[in-house]
Amino acid sequence: METRNPLRDLAAWQKAVTLHADLIRLGLQPQVARHPWLAEQLREGGRRLAGAIAEGQDHVDDTNNDLLLAAAKGDALALLTLVEAARQAGLLEAPAAAALERRCEELQRLLAGLIRRRREGPVSGGSRGPWRRPPPSDGGSPEGDPWGSRS
Repeated sequence: METRNPLRDLAAWQKAVTLHADLIRLGLQPQVARHPWLAEQLREGGRRLAGAIAEGQDHVDDTNNDLLLAAAKGDALALLTLVEAARQAGLLEAPAAAALERRCEELQRLLAGLIRRRREGPVSGGSRGPWRRPPPSDGGSPEGDPWGSRS
């Protein structure tokens, strides 16, 4: 039986890898390929972003994990900056640049959520939903309610 790598289930990593692949393809398009430095910066930015997320998930040490996720968030900001500068310079068309910028911003939000969730640790109350609560100390609710809600 094959064991699945939990990294493949992480939405931030999936989106970062897809963005990286799209940045590689963008770098091959003639309007960008005419500027090899831009194509290389786009590819490298995508590689760093996806790589930092992957490396962060492989660390057992929470401090290093947080640092790597923060670095990935910074890489998303750097890509956002590069794309905006390339758009303003007329090297990227506005619709393509806007789509890339939205994806970078989405990755920033996902990474901020991952960092926040790791820092908060296990949830011990009802503030984040019943599916995150510890089981009742009595082994379950008398009504057999799997969510442990009381009326």
